[in-house]
Amino acid sequence: MEELQEKELRLLENATGVFMRFGIKSVNMDDMARHLSMSKKTLYQYVKDKEDLVNKVINLFIHNENTYVNAILEKQYDAIEESLEIMKWVTGVLQNVHPSVLYDLHKYHPEAAKRMQEEQEK
Repeated sequence: MEELQEKELRLLENATGVFMRFGIKSVNMDDMARHLSMSKKTLYQYVKDKEDLVNKVINLFIHNENTYVNAILEKQYDAIEESLEIMKWVTGVLQNVHPSVLYDLHKYHPEAAKRMQEEQEK
């Protein structure tokens, strides 16, 4: 994953939180800018449009997921312990997800959903 500048990384992490809390479809770019405490003009310095924002958020999520799973694998737990550690992480993520996020992702951003599914299957 290409290096993100600190400001862009914070923006994407915070945008992830907004999507997780409210869903993807229900948040427009005005809402996102307001939740991120920035102007839309500033937001558009980092992303072209909502589709670009969703793709960047998904890329960051995939990167973070891979980093976490690789850290577990490096600890060389047995298969059961590895599975338990990964399930703990997944459970933590799912507890903070708006019920419509996965539906919105698959329906309105199918390419991003496909990329995420392919990475998870790896």
